[in-house]
Amino acid sequence: MMLVQIMSDDAHPELNFDPLDDTKIWPAEQFPWLPVGKMTLNKNPDNYSQK
Repeated sequence: MMLVQIMSDDAHPELNFDPLDDTKIWPAEQFPWLPVGKMTLNKNPDNYSQK
């Protein structure tokens, strides 16, 4: 199952870090993890580099 966290695009002064900083983890209490789907790997991918 794939999970994401979603944040509104307004300002969040309660955060003491930049929410776009990839090295930070958003608090799950404020921004819960939401299921968005399921990925099934059931075959080898086609060779897309072949011309």
